[in-house]
Amino acid sequence: MASLPYTLTATVTAQGGAEVLSDMPIQLWPSGGHNETTGRYYDHSGECPYEYAEALSDPNLSAEVAGVDYKIVSAIPHAFFPHVALFLRRSNPGGGA
Repeated sequence: MASLPYTLTATVTAQGGAEVLSDMPIQLWPSGGHNETTGRYYDHSGECPYEYAEALSDPNLSAEVAGVDYKIVSAIPHAFFPHVALFLRRSNPGGGA
């Protein structure tokens, strides 16, 4: 079966900073930005290979992709066309409060 085109890699860490995965193939793209009273945040969608589904099932994970930190909001495995659908969030990218 053909593989999805993963052009980036991510380092996934737990809430305390412990590394969970390194060099995980990933593809992501922006899916919206929002202003809230707590600051600005940007939502992203993405995908990674199915074999990472179990490791991504833990709560409170973050992914660093190309020097940018994202919070993994959800990771949904799809077995029919094997991949994991990701929803990620990047908060206050300008370093604001």
